[in-house]
Amino acid sequence: MRTIGVYSGDPSLVGVGSFFASPLGTFLAGLVLIVAFAAIFVTGLNTYMRVQNVLFVVAMLSLVAIVVVALTADPGQFMARFNAYFGAVTGHRDTAKTILDSLGKKAPSASGVDLHDTVASMTWAFSVLGFGLASAYIGGEVKGANRAQIRGMAGSVLFSAAWMLLLAAVVLRVVPYDFIGAVGAADPGKTGLGFTPVFTELISALTSNWLLLLLIGIGFCLWTYAWLPIYIITTTRNMLAWAFDGLLPVRVSTVDERFHSPVVAILLSSALGIVFLAIYSFDTGFATISGFFGQVWTYMLAGLAAIVLPYKLKDLFEGSPVRWRVAGVPVLSIVGGLSIVGMGVIEYAYLNDLNSGISFKAPTMILINVAVLLSGFVFYGVTRFIRARQGVNLGLAFAEIPPE
Repeated sequence: MRTIGVYSGDPSLVGVGSFFASPLGTFLAGLVLIVAFAAIFVTGLNTYMRVQNVLFVVAMLSLVAIVVVALTADPGQFMARFNAYFGAVTGHRDTAKTILDSLGKKAPSASGVDLHDTVASMTWAFSVLGFGLASAYIGGEVKGANRAQIRGMAGSVLFSAAWMLLLAAVVLRVVPYDFIGAVGAADPGKTGLGFTPVFTELISALTSNWLLLLLIGIGFCLWTYAWLPIYIITTTRNMLAWAFDGLLPVRVSTVDERFHSPVVAILLSSALGIVFLAIYSFDTGFATISGFFGQVWTYMLAGLAAIVLPYKLKDLFEGSPVRWRVAGVPVLSIVGGLSIVGMGVIEYAYLNDLNSGISFKAPTMILINVAVLLSGFVFYGVTRFIRARQGVNLGLAFAEIPPE
């Protein structure tokens, strides 16, 4: 919206763009998206797939547009185009100088390879690529899942990683490395930017072609919402499983006869999503990736389960299509061990990265994440106690993997 306002010469649209970067704007935008996707999922998974396919094509075209602009732009003209574009936002003739002056000696600069910084940067890649396995939650609802899941989970990660590398390369071709670091480090409130521009807006400053501008802007919005349907899918399927196992009321597992969708679970997860959206929007203590610290623990627990499963449930493992071994050791156990090591490195990076929002400098967020993790054990213990008083043994539900 800010880009449209700059190129159309309409200050009010620039203000609208800044509004949606504010806490209230963030909440309202998120609220609309949650309600919209809840409605889509209520009408069935097939509806979501059709909508997703269309939006994916548009989003991919936006990436192509970014590459085209970045490869055809003159790197020598970037600063001039940057100042011309953001001058309409900040009111400064030389916004680039304003940014650098605000940082002074703290302005970032290129240096040699640093192992700590390299490891810390892995956390951001994980925050995007770590959820390629989310489609497993709907694996039983997809035709030919035995092949589609392997291609989809591994292929999506490789596809996304390739585009991330390509975009980084083409953007850094035209945007000076040190300067893009300065833009990220500067306080947008002190420079008049309002909010920190992301790489799509920096690239938009290099073209006045309306088709490319709209593709880049709309496509960026389509990519940013991608986490939302993933979480709706995972939370609702978790709720279904918990209801089947007796951990939640049976009503939560109700599936609509017309749309074949878990309406109660969708509405419940959406309501909880709105609550946490409000907390995230209005409480500055919650950083973008602060919750990932707790999620990494779940990955580590899954890795631990992968290690012990071939030994704990031998019959199940021997009857599976992945009963592979290397030197007599189950491949599943090896992968589980590697997963724990990798997740441990990422967890270490979170705790030692001052910009993660959950480092040792922010112990409150660490305690919150630990509390959330432990709350699952408390919930299970309390529920099992209540069910036992009702004559129901919840332990039997976990004695074996249920049939599909």
